[in-house]
Parts: sequence; structure tokens; C-alpha cells
Amino acid sequence: MKNYLIKLKNIFAFRNIKNLGFYILLFLISVIYLFVKKEYFVILFIIILIILFYIYNKTLLYYSLIFSFVVIIFLIINNYNFKKNLTDQIDCVCKVIKVVSYDDYDKVYVKNKYNNFIFNTSDVKLSSGDVIYIKGKILNISKAHFKGGFNYYDYLRYQNIKGQIDIEEVVLIKHKFGLNIFHEKVNKYIKKTFKKDNAQIIQALIIGEKHNLNDDLNNQIKKVGISHLFVISGLHIELINKALDKILSIIKIKDKIKHIIILLILFFYYILTSFLVSILRVIISFIFNKVLKKYFKELTPIDKLSFNACIVLLINPFNLFSYSFLLSYMIVFGILIISPKLKNKKGIKSFLYNNIFISFTSTLISLPIVIRISPDVNILSILFNLFFIPFVSYILLPCSFLVFVIPKLEIVYGYIVNFFISITSYLAKVDILTLSFSFIPMILIIIFYILFFLIFINKTYGRYKKILVFVFIIYLIFLFYLPYFNPTSEVSFIDLPSGDAVLIHEGYNKKNILIDTGDLEASDLVLFLKSKGIKRIDAVIISHGDSDHIGGLRTLVYEFKINNIFLSYYDSVSKEEISKYRLTKTNIYYLKAGDEFYIDKMYFKVLWPSSNQLDVNNNSLVIYSVLFNTRFLFTGDIEKEAEYKLIKEIGKIEVDVLKVAHHGSKTSSTEIFLNSVKFKYAVSMNGYKNTFGFPHSSVVKRINSIENVYMFNTLECGTITFYRNNKRKDLKISMSYK
Repeated sequence: MKNYLIKLKNIFAFRNIKNLGFYILLFLISVIYLFVKKEYFVILFIIILIILFYIYNKTLLYYSLIFSFVVIIFLIINNYNFKKNLTDQIDCVCKVIKVVSYDDYDKVYVKNKYNNFIFNTSDVKLSSGDVIYIKGKILNISKAHFKGGFNYYDYLRYQNIKGQIDIEEVVLIKHKFGLNIFHEKVNKYIKKTFKKDNAQIIQALIIGEKHNLNDDLNNQIKKVGISHLFVISGLHIELINKALDKILSIIKIKDKIKHIIILLILFFYYILTSFLVSILRVIISFIFNKVLKKYFKELTPIDKLSFNACIVLLINPFNLFSYSFLLSYMIVFGILIISPKLKNKKGIKSFLYNNIFISFTSTLISLPIVIRISPDVNILSILFNLFFIPFVSYILLPCSFLVFVIPKLEIVYGYIVNFFISITSYLAKVDILTLSFSFIPMILIIIFYILFFLIFINKTYGRYKKILVFVFIIYLIFLFYLPYFNPTSEVSFIDLPSGDAVLIHEGYNKKNILIDTGDLEASDLVLFLKSKGIKRIDAVIISHGDSDHIGGLRTLVYEFKINNIFLSYYDSVSKEEISKYRLTKTNIYYLKAGDEFYIDKMYFKVLWPSSNQLDVNNNSLVIYSVLFNTRFLFTGDIEKEAEYKLIKEIGKIEVDVLKVAHHGSKTSSTEIFLNSVKFKYAVSMNGYKNTFGFPHSSVVKRINSIENVYMFNTLECGTITFYRNNKRKDLKISMSYK
């Protein structure tokens, strides 16, 4: 027994995993990713690691299996509880977990006996810990509206939030204490005490409330590439740590007591920031380096960081899918692996070299994560950070803490904030080296990090190092031009907040055509196009001038190069809208019934209108098109009057896919029209913020009554894509909501 215990002690000795702790983290990440995302290619990677651990280092195997066992049990229990059926209504007493305040409403996180929920309210002022009675309807939470889009379902799922409530009644029963009350009180104090421009910076830098940054400033920060400076991290803790250490040293507190006091204050700051993962990372690091220093002396900084990440994932495995977790650990990891290459000398040359090297490494290692957040990457951010890192670290952040404590200093602080906003606004306009990446599949991201790790790890491969660097550069170029290697041609009916937009995307990124542009809220459409790697739109066809069909064009003309725009000849509304834009390099064409044209090998024939209908909807372009050996009929928003005249003029039409007119309104898709158009698939485009109840039940009933016809709508299916691989002839259909 004694020998067994000695052997067990050796197995779990930290010295046995020196320089190898990173592999335990890799194993744990793979297990979590497999169980949550169901990506079965990860199994092969896990098997390879198990074999290597068993052959070369059983200590790694034991740690990996124990950590994974804990995580798997957590995920199984969590998944079982989360999938329990819910009723459509909620009528119960709940406890408020936290309240996030926006300008015109509060987002309230609540918990009843079994589940967590969120709801929005502007009627009742609530605080963390409050006991309330709520009544309302549990809403269906949508997943990503298209590949690469924001997945609200997963976002809530990873916070263990079961649903969102459409509130009918909220009654405050009694006030009780909740841990998030500190965060809420500080947030309210900042809002009341400081001017709006100053308050938004203080909130972001001190308590991590980034949602209060106004949209313009937030977008400028992203464009400049300094979002990481507005994530509460080690920089904040270092500032607090140094200040506390100095104060406690002056009053001659012993090191042991000093560390305990600092740790307690850091825990309070962790609570104050509403339990941010980036703060938890720094607290665990402080414990490793100060409180438990002698137990972890065998570990390298990378080993400590790896165990640090493992602990955070053991606390909550869903942290793996938090951008704040990924960016925090990835950037620190990148800095650690290049640290031996940094210069220890003083002077401006060493300062510039070190900061450029750190900025370059941080940008590179976070690239796949940043692309998932926003496809645009500003290469100049490497240089911009040479100014912003010291400015935020040594001026803006310390002054934010100082003015928080002494509000009378706001006059001086206001000048600093205005200077920061002005510089950020100016540099955000410099986008000469902004690269736009398409959506990168996970398997390609894994290859990226394998190559990165092989290049930057502190080992010498001689001539192989140069080969690896060359391969990595070629691989980065490949990722940038990824869409040009995709042979699939597709027609996508895009799921937008409101309105129509259909993308015709030819394989190898040859041609991109857009039929309609959705409503004014075009951020979803821009993200969808960029996720496809689209930088140029060969043609935009506007069916008619309603805002939910032409509204997004206002944004597209600034985001993309548009070669051609096609309008209805009789559509005066669209003509007036187009006249507002500077389109000096764009050809504009006006179409009417009988016009035919090709874009590459794609054929378009205009069937309607043949004359001015004196109505915006009935002046919609109706276009018959043959795209990738599939026949489509795009009907805009025509109504029954135009349908009758169209059938009378051209007779029967035979297509494969019918775009249901006017979003499935009851004023369209008459029996006469549906009987005159032979089709196999019908697609109704209904925005996910649809307030009109489209598609109308009578239209759905009429279409579903037709034999051998399948009807889809974007409200239920998300983005609907018809596609063919150039090497295959069969038509396939994919939907965002499986």
C-alpha cells in the first residue's frame, strides 16, 4: 500500500509535467468541444493524445482523465436539466440574479426553483437579490440566422439560461441581498456622477460594462483593433496590486498577511465586475505565484497558465465558448511563448521592438477568434497599439480609477477622454490595410494553431523552422482567399430582421448577385456577405422601392464595390432612392417585361411589369432565372392584381423554386396564380422581427395543398440555401435551423 501511495504521489508530482501542462489543457478542451459541439473529428485527436500520454508520460494521462471525468459529469447533468420540457407560460416567484441597465430598459436575469430566465423591463426597477412574482410567455430563442451569425440560443445556453420571457406582469415581493448588488450600485453611481462620454469609459474600464459604449465609439474601437484594451484583465489587477502592495508595505504589513489582504480585495473586485472570467484568471494566477508559490515552483509560466485555464473550465466548461475567455488566455499564452525572444535592454529601440513583437503576436494568435466576432481585421492595429497600449495603461486607466474615487477631477479627465475619442475616431477612418476574412471552419482553425505552436514554441528546428514559417505564411494567404477555393454555387434566401435579400453566389467566388437588400438595419446582411468572403457585388437587382427591399443598399454602397444596379423601369421610388448615392463607378439599368440578360452563364428574364401599375408593390420586378441548372421565379411584392395580369399575359410558368410574393401576405399567392405556376419548392421570406404575422395561414394552406410541393419560410428555417457542387448535378437544400 505504501509503495502504491508513493507511486501515486510521483504520478501526480508537478515536476513530471514541467513544460507539458499545455497538453492537459488541449485534452480537456477537446473533450468539452466534442461533448458540446458534437464535432466527431475531435475523437481522433483525443485518441492520439491518449496513446502518446500512455507511452511517454502517464502523469499527463491521469490528470487529463480526471479533469475530463469531472467535466463530462457536469455536462451530462447540465444537459439533462436543460433539456427538460418547459411550458409556454411562466407564472411563479423568482429571485433576481442580476440586472443589466441600458438607456431605456433593464435586462433582468432571474432564477426560479428549476431554471434561469431573462426578461426586459422598463416598468419596475429591480436589484440583485430581489424576490419577485412574474407572469409571461416563454419565447422561442433563435439560433444563428445564418452560418457565422450570432447564435443567441447558444449565448444563453452557455450561461445556463433556459429562455427569454415576454413579460405580462412583474410584482416586487421583497428586497433581499444578492452578490451582484455591488456591481449594480457602482454602475448607478458612475451613471449619476459623471457626464455620459466620461461615464461610458469609466464603466468599461473599471467594471467591464462595455455595452454602455455608444455604437460609434464601439465600432471605432473595433476598427482600430484595440478592443482587447477594454477587456478587464491583468493590466487592471497589476494596477490594483501595485497600489495595494505599496500601501501595505508603507504600514509594514508582513508578506503573508499582505498577500491574504490583497487576495481578499481581488475577490471583492471579481464580485464587483460581476464575475468576469478575465479577473478569475488573474486571481488564480496570483494564488499560484504568491499564496501557493512553493507548491507550484516546478511549473513553468505556460504550465501555470494551462492549469489556470483548466480550473476555469472545471468551474464552468461553457467558458470555453466565451470570447472573453478565449481572448484573455490566448493573448497571454502568445506573450509567454515569445517572452524569451524579447529584449531585456533599456532604451527606445528595445521598447519599440518588444511592443511591436507583442502587438504582432497578440494580433496573430487572436486572429481566428477575432474573425468569428467580426470579419474585418485592421493590420495597422499592430502599429496603433504602440500608442494605445501605453496611453490606456499609464494614463487613461489610472485616471479612470482616480476620478472614480475623486469625482472633482472630472474636468481634467474629460480632456483625456475627448483626446482618446478624437484619436480613435481619426484612426478608425484609416482602413487602407483592413482585410476582410470569410467564415473559417473549426478544422482549419485547429491547423492554424498547430502551425503557430510549432513555429513559436521555444525549440530549435534549424532549417525546418524557416520551412514552417513559409508554410504558415502560405496558409494565412490561403485562409484569406478561402472563398476562391470553394466550388459550390448557391442561392441563399437570407434570414434578416425584416425584408428580402437573396444572394446568388457562383462557385470559386466568380460572381455575386443580390436580389433586394433587406431593410435599413443592414448589419446582418453585411456580416452574411463578408462571411462568404464577398468583397465585390457584381449586380444588385432591386425588385421595388419599399424600404424592406431597398433599405440596406444605403449601407452596401459603402461596404462593397457594386458594379451594376438593376431597377424596375416604372419604379419611381427606387429611382429617387438611388439618386441619393454617389455611384459614379456603378452602371444603372432599368428593366421591364421582355428584357433578357446574362451575368456570366446565369440567365435572367423579366416577366413583369409591362406597364406602370401606379402601385409600388405591383411595380415589383418579377424575374425568371436559370441559376446553376435550377429555375427560379422571384416575385418581389406583387399582389393579386399583378398576379392576374401576369398570368393573363404569359400563361403558365414552370420553375423549380418559387419565391412567395409579398412575404406570404394574404393579398398575394392567389389560387389562380399558384395553379398557373408549376413549382416544387416555395420559399417565403419572413423577417425574424416580423410583426405582420407572415406568412398568412391561408397562403400556407393553399401552397401545402398542392401535391408534391414543399414550402419553407425563413422564420422557421433561418437562411435557406439551394446549392450544387460544380462536380455534381443534384440540387441540395440547407437551412440554418436544422
